[in-house]
Amino acid sequence: MPTYSCPKCLGDEFFLRNETKLVAGPTGPTGITSMKNVPAKTPTCKKCNETMDVLPTPEELAQELEYKERVNHGLKSLLGLVLSFLGVVILANLLFTLFS
Repeated sequence: MPTYSCPKCLGDEFFLRNETKLVAGPTGPTGITSMKNVPAKTPTCKKCNETMDVLPTPEELAQELEYKERVNHGLKSLLGLVLSFLGVVILANLLFTLFS
């Protein structure tokens, strides 16, 4: 079960409030999107009646950190390739100017 925290009073006691939310349904062949009411249960703070925030689990935090490290590594290797290519172009231009 996810962990919830109240953004207003920082409490963790909650109840599930029954609400109806308006969501978009499938778009038909004419391009018209149907709208419908869907029942939803929203975690709500018992103290201040505020909608709770969902706190990530330690596994989700670890996955997010791993993903950011992979993206960062990919960007660093791409930057290295671009800088290497620019170095070769500058060196070729310098050699061309010296020997022509």
